[in-house]
Amino acid sequence: MLAFRNGQLAHKIKAFHEVYGETVRVAPNEVSFINPDTVKDIYQRRPSGGGFKSLPKDPIRQAPPRPGQPISILDAGDADHTRLRKAYAAAFSSQALSAQEPLVASYVDKMIAQMQCQSKLIAKSVDLQEWISFCTFDIVCKLSFGEDFGCLDNQRYHEWVGQLVHSLKAKVQLASCRFYPWLFNYLV
Repeated sequence: MLAFRNGQLAHKIKAFHEVYGETVRVAPNEVSFINPDTVKDIYQRRPSGGGFKSLPKDPIRQAPPRPGQPISILDAGDADHTRLRKAYAAAFSSQALSAQEPLVASYVDKMIAQMQCQSKLIAKSVDLQEWISFCTFDIVCKLSFGEDFGCLDNQRYHEWVGQLVHSLKAKVQLASCRFYPWLFNYLV
């Protein structure tokens, strides 16, 4: 729970694999595999003729949607996920993605130019994660709304983007409490 809450879970599990091998039990009902051959067995086998059941989403990291709430593709069950994926499919075709390449490249070029300028002005290192976030949010906003929020130009998050980033961090903090249902229920 603490590693998940602090954003260190992947590092902690990697360390377990280095000590204990390819398959590690990391929680009472959770196993981690690092052998690439297991991916097919775990993720790519679809239920057909009753042979395999779909893997349920982890209710701790991704709580099921509450009744009456809208369903996102991330929260959707199998039937809704398939329906939503079909609706989004055209936007992620090779042709559609290729058409957006110049726009994405222009923002990446702007990010690189801004980082180079920033590193020369301050004469110190820059936070690459922050700059990639600025670039990503500007691209997503441009594609979604037709204009960006100026994160790269202003070298900071737009207030809406900042609220989103903070809400995602808060969501992880709250999700970490689901390891202890009594604590989660108390906080909610």
